[in-house]
Amino acid sequence: MQMQSVDQGQLMIVTALGGSREVRTRLTDLGFTPGTPICIINRSQDSVIIKVRGSRIMLNNVLASAIRVEQGQDEGGFYSGKYQSQYCFGR
Repeated sequence: MQMQSVDQGQLMIVTALGGSREVRTRLTDLGFTPGTPICIINRSQDSVIIKVRGSRIMLNNVLASAIRVEQGQDEGGFYSGKYQSQYCFGR
């Protein structure tokens, strides 16, 4: 699924990167790699703030649309259930 359909505060796992080679390279350099947990912190009409690898990164909607994600499937693991809000909003 694309990032546009993800709700704020929802923990997701990166599955793939789309777009041109330059876009994929830029996203990889920022830490968006398959298997990485991410969280939507805030969303506006033009951009989105995403927590990835402990950093908050603001992307415009064009870059964010190149990130494919899925809901975490690891039941009971660190990135699911009661730990989800801790990952998304913890410091």
